[in-house]
Amino acid sequence: MCRRLFAALLAALMLCAPALSEAAVMPFSQYADALAGLTGAAWTEDGSADLMAFPLGDADVYACLHDGNVVAVTVEAPRETAFDEEVDTAVRALGWLSDEGLSRLCALTEGEEIALEGCAAGRVGGETRVAVWICPEAERGALVWQPMHGGEKYHADPTCSGMDAPCLSTVAVAEMWGLEPCGRCMEQAGGGTEGEPTTN
Repeated sequence: MCRRLFAALLAALMLCAPALSEAAVMPFSQYADALAGLTGAAWTEDGSADLMAFPLGDADVYACLHDGNVVAVTVEAPRETAFDEEVDTAVRALGWLSDEGLSRLCALTEGEEIALEGCAAGRVGGETRVAVWICPEAERGALVWQPMHGGEKYHADPTCSGMDAPCLSTVAVAEMWGLEPCGRCMEQAGGGTEGEPTTN
């Protein structure tokens, strides 16, 4: 009797718990299918098989992968563009946030970073572009900022070196693009990140 009660209680708790473990291992193919189903468009590789790009309205969606799993999504658009609908679509396809979480994500101000339903999320900007990003909270320390519009370095700080709406990325992806660590912000961050993402 106790075992059945415990099993039922455990099952109920699992239904109520945030899906961080599921979010952290979302295969890219599942995300691509979900986003294509919402938009009817297809993905393209953008420099490597571990950084995929997707045009969505006036925005661009970048999915950073590790071992075939999505570890971060960045949605960027020209500075004067209202792109909340694109952010909503790109993040809704991940399934990482509730409707309330999506609303909070879209309401972030530039430079703001928050913990949200097991994810880390924020809004960054540059001179001509702005971006909203999200990743599993457990992966945030292993990710860096990669410039998408010129630059030779990857960074620990999204505002370093005047990057124009950088993309959240892994060190491996940034280095595949031929980028080197920034001597300023990466050194200040302790010489690097907390390792590679843990998703498998």
